[in-house]
Amino acid sequence: YWDLTTLYKNEDNRFLQQLEFVGRFHGDYFRTNAKQGEDDDWIFRRLRLGLEATILEDFTLHVEGDFNPQDGGSFYRGLTDAYLAWEPDPDLRFKLGKQSAGFTQDGHTSSNKLLTPERSNIANNLWFKEEYMPGISVRGRPSPWIYFLGLYSGGSANKEFGTFDGSAFLLAAGAYDFGKEIGAKEGYVVLDYVYQDPDPRNTFTAPLQHIASLLLRYDSGSWGLRTDLTGGAGYGSQSDLWGFSFLPFYSFSEHWQLVFRYTFMDAADPGGIRLGRYANRITDERGDEYHEVYAGLNWFLNGHRLKLQTGVEWARLTDSGHSGSVYEGWSWISALRVSW
Repeated sequence: YWDLTTLYKNEDNRFLQQLEFVGRFHGDYFRTNAKQGEDDDWIFRRLRLGLEATILEDFTLHVEGDFNPQDGGSFYRGLTDAYLAWEPDPDLRFKLGKQSAGFTQDGHTSSNKLLTPERSNIANNLWFKEEYMPGISVRGRPSPWIYFLGLYSGGSANKEFGTFDGSAFLLAAGAYDFGKEIGAKEGYVVLDYVYQDPDPRNTFTAPLQHIASLLLRYDSGSWGLRTDLTGGAGYGSQSDLWGFSFLPFYSFSEHWQLVFRYTFMDAADPGGIRLGRYANRITDERGDEYHEVYAGLNWFLNGHRLKLQTGVEWARLTDSGHSGSVYEGWSWISALRVSW
């Protein structure tokens, strides 16, 4: 059925070689019980629809929007991808337009391919508020190395390309692919660095001037490991902070997978860390030390294109400005992920 998303394909057409309908549907059910309260709900996490065209053989035009089918808000949330890419050879790609600006372990990972229903709290605090940014980037792969360099606008956000009234930020990344050397399905060491010119008008981003990440991704085919060590230097009211996550997983078969994750975060000043999505519905208090443990099960019906995920998470956030915990509780999250 996934082949039905190809609307047109003709390699003999010199202008338009292929046109595809692209998108994703992500839905969650969660239940949170904490000392500070409880909540549960069904929510539409993502509904994205768009088109991707291959033109003039080496160019890709991708336009995709984000939509909200639930009551209580605007149906149209805004553009995600809206870019033109040029790939003069398979190991070199340029992009211009609104595109994903990924860093940190989960920031690099498409929401379609996450091994947990939600990104870690490291990405929630040290990645930027918006994944898709207007900018220009280049990605190269002189094997076994990979490099990436992007320059993006971080100004006032809106549903499309923003107002370009703030400053810019630079994202640089380098990776070493060691997977083939050891016969693994996947093996990378990645180093990210972000520099943002501080500007209070930058609402596409977060108030962090410098961010650095050291990441490991390994998958033997049956078991694997992902780690994330990320730190950031804040400006304005945002303190410096850093975090570490450790995510081992084991695949029983191509359909079933167990996942475990531990996350630790520390901020230099009180109130420097915010909670994750569902804990934040209980309280919007912030703290300076965070611990989280997650254990879950993934069922892949058609790889990452169609999967069910379920897991439980315990999290605790404390703050030196408070006595006791700002938040401590359990969450159960189940998710349906469909993409095409």
